[in-house]
Amino acid sequence: MGAFHVSVLPQFLPPDTSALGMGALLAAGHAGLSVLWFTLLIVGAVVVRRWLQRPRVDRAIEGTTGLVLIGLGLRPARPSR
Repeated sequence: MGAFHVSVLPQFLPPDTSALGMGALLAAGHAGLSVLWFTLLIVGAVVVRRWLQRPRVDRAIEGTTGLVLIGLGLRPARPSR
């Protein structure tokens, strides 16, 4: 992150402002957006986890996985031409 801030952020600093102050403000904005993104990612993962743990969804996933494995097992069992 340090290399990003040193190499990318200076091009967004206006020439008539304090480089330290504006750089800190841009870095704080980047940190805030990161916190928001990871919060949304965690909340989304919790929602998906709850949905995947429902018995009906679990049975569907297990059934689909079983059918795929049976299909993959039958394919090499067929006689070759």
